[in-house]
Amino acid sequence: MKIKLQSRSHERTGHFPRNRRSFSPEYAIDIRRFSYDGKKDVLRDIRFTVEAGAFIGIVGHTGSGKSTLLSLLMNFYPIQEGGIQIGGIPISRISRGIRAGLIGFVQQDPFIFADTVANNIRMELPLDQDAIVEAAQQAQLHEMVLGLPHGYDTMLTEQGKSLSAGQRQLLSLARTLARKLRILLLDEATANINSHTEALVWKSLMTLRSKVTLIAIAHRLGTVKDADQLYVLHHGHVQQSGTHEELMAREGLYKHMYELQHQGEFQLGWNQGYSPAR
Repeated sequence: MKIKLQSRSHERTGHFPRNRRSFSPEYAIDIRRFSYDGKKDVLRDIRFTVEAGAFIGIVGHTGSGKSTLLSLLMNFYPIQEGGIQIGGIPISRISRGIRAGLIGFVQQDPFIFADTVANNIRMELPLDQDAIVEAAQQAQLHEMVLGLPHGYDTMLTEQGKSLSAGQRQLLSLARTLARKLRILLLDEATANINSHTEALVWKSLMTLRSKVTLIAIAHRLGTVKDADQLYVLHHGHVQQSGTHEELMAREGLYKHMYELQHQGEFQLGWNQGYSPAR
């Protein structure tokens, strides 16, 4: 298991890392209260630490706060009470440039530019064709690109309207993998991909295990059952945590969701038939 207390060596030495490679890609999360409007709490009492190289799964029904949690790990919003640290340093003190070079965030509906496939993967990086193809292969996008009229030189419309939702997600994943970042946050990043391709994507991602810190919200629970630790969110707080085996060994929300989904009867967002013990 790769969950441990966060090192605070920088506090003893007073050293502040000057670039992304100087940061240890580990999180210390202590969200006592977060609200978008300052009135209604969306998250509360969420505390855990993530070691560098860990694979963490975040699961729960729609509206439980999963995407909000990942947005806070990107420092998109200020936290009313509590805070988040990366490498022992408050995320609010880390510059946007360093965060961008440290953390990759793949969302459900990524932005696609009106440019070639290659440039959508390359972005501002000086990547050669081999590096672009490598990222596309890792994201299981390469074969699809070869089927386009001009391959990697095919022009895409803004927002990628000529691509399916799943293809846009794979393109966004390839773009992120090409950057060789140290932290990957996936917000149901494979939700619109067929189960066969999704399995291949996760097989590729698992080759990065221990090399990057991976925190993923899963649409299909089976994709994160091998995580070092799972956190089950329910109405904005952690209802359960543990490995897949530990959570399946006791009654609770996770076991309920997994069994229903495994039987082909469950889609995340349907919470019928489960009422957590108070």
